[in-house]
This record gives sequence, structure tokens and C-alpha cells, in this order.
Amino acid sequence: MIYVDADAAGPSDGLTWSTAFTNVQDALTSAESGDEIWVAEGVYVPSQESNPGSPRSATFDLPGGIALYGGFPAGGSDLSGRDWRNYKTVLSGDLGGNDGPGWVGYEDNALHVVS
Repeated sequence: MIYVDADAAGPSDGLTWSTAFTNVQDALTSAESGDEIWVAEGVYVPSQESNPGSPRSATFDLPGGIALYGGFPAGGSDLSGRDWRNYKTVLSGDLGGNDGPGWVGYEDNALHVVS
């Protein structure tokens, strides 16, 4: 298991909930085929640019053989505590954190959130 929690205090190595990575990209980078990534509630944005120098090309590049699970509470739990209805885990393309009603602020969003 590799753990991700935006609220983790660190140090971050992804090996436990208390040392969880604070972003999904670090977990994806360290994952190998067969790994599971467990992600605590929160909003996560991609940071890996598929076209360097083009921020909108940022995407979560999910390699084959990796399982990605959200819906865990902040601070983590075991699989029985996973509840995606109450602990929302969002992979968002809102890179600037500025989206609003009426399509305001969308111009800087990622072109592909997951690839």
C-alpha cells in the first residue's frame, strides 16, 4: 500500500497514514505494478506536465497495474473505513483553484486530469 493524505504532517514516504504523501503524483511516481494507492478525502490536482513548460498539460499519469482508491477519512483507516460517499476524494483539473460558476476561471485548467 502507498498512502496519500493532503493533511499529512510528514515526513512523507507514503508507507503509513502518518507518513503519507501529501499529493497523488508522488504516490504514482513511487508505485510499481501491483501496488495499491489509498487516498484520503480532499481535492488533488496533477503536477506532472506531459509537455514540459505547458502547465495545462499536467495530468495524473496512471500506469497499468496500479490500483487507485479514494474515499478514506483524513488521517486514514483500514479498508473497512473507506466510505467514498462521506469522504470525497476528488482528482481535479482546476490547477489555479479559481473555478467559479458560469465557467469562470476555467482557462488555466488541465486538459486531461487522468491519462
